[in-house]
Amino acid sequence: EQEITLLYVLLKGYDITSAGLTVTDVGWKPERADRCKSPYKVIKVAGNRTVMDVRDMLRRREFQGIKPRVAMSFLYDPDEFYRFRAAEALGVLCRGRTAREFILRLFWHLSDESGAYCIGAPLGIAEIGRSNPDVFEGFKNKYISLLDNWEVERKYVAYGIGRLSGILDDRAAQILLEKLRELRGDPEFVVYALWALKMLDSLHLVNLEDFDICDLVGFYDGERIVRISVREFVRRLASQ
Repeated sequence: EQEITLLYVLLKGYDITSAGLTVTDVGWKPERADRCKSPYKVIKVAGNRTVMDVRDMLRRREFQGIKPRVAMSFLYDPDEFYRFRAAEALGVLCRGRTAREFILRLFWHLSDESGAYCIGAPLGIAEIGRSNPDVFEGFKNKYISLLDNWEVERKYVAYGIGRLSGILDDRAAQILLEKLRELRGDPEFVVYALWALKMLDSLHLVNLEDFDICDLVGFYDGERIVRISVREFVRRLASQ
């Protein structure tokens, strides 16, 4: 069973069992109410750091003060921004043997057998792999194959491929191109896939006129989640 230093859980049904957490102390923290937009319940295993504190650290990229297992728990966060930041934290915190252990754990949390599906796992795997290319060598094909798994958040896989562009070969671009044709009706996947192809120096293989789409999407630009139309995103990407 995993442990976590401290986790805030929304009263409206955040399933702590899906994160594989062990609860040893539950209580109220009304003095924190002014910092929360809605009532929170505190689940405390060890230490005095609150989830709001950890979120602040993730926002400021103060990753060294966070334990890897705590960072991993934020891959489940209902706020997508913190999934990306938690993945970045894992990339900083996990090295060598620890990196391999967390990559295996995150792949496990994408399997049917785990019973603890982790939506942000593809982000965490990619960031750890980016920081540990030697460790990630044996996982490259398995990671790219996640694009064929409809149960996985495939826009995160596309983003991860972009982040891993320095250590992936042309096969990644070819598979991503094929998946882009298949999922062109998914605007959020489209923008992350196009961005990844840009990172892979393969955007020239795409007819960008095919993506003159006015749908608004959310895109993590490395600092925040921006709301932008696919059309405007493509225009900016092409001009870079």
